[in-house]
Amino acid sequence: MRIGTAAAVIVALALSACSKKEPNAKERYAAAALQNARELMNDPSAVKFKDVTVLPSAKCMYGSILGKNGFGAYAGYHEFVWVDGKIFIKDSDIPGEYNDYHLYINKWMDCTGEQIKLKPDQRVLIPQA
Repeated sequence: MRIGTAAAVIVALALSACSKKEPNAKERYAAAALQNARELMNDPSAVKFKDVTVLPSAKCMYGSILGKNGFGAYAGYHEFVWVDGKIFIKDSDIPGEYNDYHLYINKWMDCTGEQIKLKPDQRVLIPQA
């Protein structure tokens, strides 16, 4: 009886492993960019994203980010731009090196300007992460 149960579990695991789709290069880049943005925040495990557009060929992404402030409380969603390993947050009380509004606007314009040049299949849209 135990051998039959063990065999069934092994077959189920093997079939579930076969059904998983391997992420493509754009999806891997998006996952790495989101992880990097998380690591730049005060409490990486508490960070949430929504309405994120990742542009791998432009090496940038933008959307909304929810993180904790210096007091450990959520500060509400804020618009952000991530460019080459640096995060720029619009109107944020979350401490950070890149919370300058003008810098945010410049980076956002650079990133979204690149989006106009790209075809829809060159983008990765993430509704919530």
